[in-house]
Amino acid sequence: MQNRTIPFPTDIAFYIGPSINAVIRVGTQEQKKSVFYGLINPNDLVQSTESGAKLGEKEIAKKQAVRICRNAKQRQKNLVDKAMDKLEAKIFKRDLLENQILLIPVEDGDNIPPEITGLIATKISSKYHHPTLIVRESSTEEMLKGSGRIENNSALSSFKQYLNEIEKNSFAEGHDSAFGFGIKKDQVENFIDKTNEDLKDINFDSKYYRADYVFNADESSLPHVIYAMR
Repeated sequence: MQNRTIPFPTDIAFYIGPSINAVIRVGTQEQKKSVFYGLINPNDLVQSTESGAKLGEKEIAKKQAVRICRNAKQRQKNLVDKAMDKLEAKIFKRDLLENQILLIPVEDGDNIPPEITGLIATKISSKYHHPTLIVRESSTEEMLKGSGRIENNSALSSFKQYLNEIEKNSFAEGHDSAFGFGIKKDQVENFIDKTNEDLKDINFDSKYYRADYVFNADESSLPHVIYAMR
């Protein structure tokens, strides 16, 4: 395989980006500083943070950054796996899959860091195909707050917009399919009833693909197709 020093877009998207993201989510402030220092001054010698390193022992900044990222990615995976076990137990114990929108509460005893809420919501929505909201009590308001996620190619083209249109006692802010969410605690039951009624005819196990035009087998005229798309 040919060696290359310039990363491809896929390297950024699937390896470098997620690794840095893991440090931001679960790393300490010092680890974050070390990673960004390694990005800016990759060849500098810095104090080693390897296990057992002595004061004055040096290592190359970029190698330190890579190790920190790798360790953070593994630590994040362990946290997410443990959180998935706890939340999946709730899903089945409380029959939450009977609802069209999977709203899962996180309690203090679950010991799930808020920094990984979005990651867990993504994994659950991908596994069970329901639009997913993972929420926890706010310490300052009578609200439940957390993250919302939905799979690509869902019947809901904008999960965020749907939530903002149907519920005045909640908010959804962010991207169409990945956003922060909040709802008043005393409105959760009404929210579940309304969304179950609204979405009762949708099978979220099915994929929806939006197209500009659908070709028939006997169509061969490109001008005709272009005209139909206007």
